Amino acid sequence: TLMDAGDTAGLRQVFEPMLHEYPDRGFSDGLHYWLGLADVLAGEFRPALGHFESILQDYSAGGYAEDAHYRVGVCWFGLLAYPKALRQLEGFLEDYPDSRLISEAHALIGDLAAAEGRINAALDAYASARETGGWLNPPNMGYINHAVFQGGALLAQERRWTEMREWFEAYLRRWGKAGRAGDALYQLGRAQVALGRDEAMLELW
Repeated sequence: TLMDAGDTAGLRQVFEPMLHEYPDRGFSDGLHYWLGLADVLAGEFRPALGHFESILQDYSAGGYAEDAHYRVGVCWFGLLAYPKALRQLEGFLEDYPDSRLISEAHALIGDLAAAEGRINAALDAYASARETGGWLNPPNMGYINHAVFQGGALLAQERRWTEMREWFEAYLRRWGKAGRAGDALYQLGRAQVALGRDEAMLELW
């Protein structure tokens, strides 16, 4: 409830004394988890990393371990330690191939690759995020959209207009109005203009 309200200060006020007083109790992994999330939201990735790594070290069989494994990768990304983040996220995908977080992990790998200028690797990861996000019920539209539009931005940056057109056409065929159809049509129109297909662009817009 505190996290939903954005009250990370209140969460710390309640949970930090509990963790200090009962560091080895059965609920300590939950305390570490929520304190770690609060730190991530505040951009404090180093203390968050400590919380999530504590879960993996001391409560590896607990219910928070899967999520913590992914969050360690998030923390390394936030600390700009890209090789460590990539190793962690690839390990997560190998260990938890059916996780509800798989789309998020692929999307973050795409962001990592894009930050390092590895365009094709980023596009492959974004494509995986787009596909795996559709496996869930309901689909993970937040990360599907993130992957599609980040990938589209890379294709535009590289002036790969034919691929950009195909990229957004596939998105519209799959998701239509369930996704960001208007934004996708706009980007598709940009690609059509760049390809000299003004009439196709006008029809779209």
